[in-house]
Amino acid sequence: MADASSHRWTGGASWPWFILRFYATWPLAVLELSGTTLTLRDRFLWNPLRLVTLSYGSLTPADVRVVFPCRRFATPHIIAIVTTDGEILEFFRLGARSPILDALAQAGFPVSRKERRSFRMRDWFEPEPG
Repeated sequence: MADASSHRWTGGASWPWFILRFYATWPLAVLELSGTTLTLRDRFLWNPLRLVTLSYGSLTPADVRVVFPCRRFATPHIIAIVTTDGEILEFFRLGARSPILDALAQAGFPVSRKERRSFRMRDWFEPEPG
């Protein structure tokens, strides 16, 4: 039986992988929250690339700078996770993002409810003119 503080969401994702980014379209990515550990990974049970692991790894609240909802033209339901190292992970799915943000906030992750809109990820951190 799953722990009450255990959650699993299926969707799409993007995260840093070596010098590139790994992209998994819906429904090929999984965001899992178990207690205070957050894991973003691909959904494949067997993959020849598993030798170089396509899982971003496990994050704790101390590893995360901020989690926030964001929107871009082609992917309107994104949840961005920014690590303390400045890496940006994206998880997107159809439907409401608030249950995911609520669960992450309850687990102690720094969640901002302010939605950010942009065409480029780096725009989320550049100061706006004026």
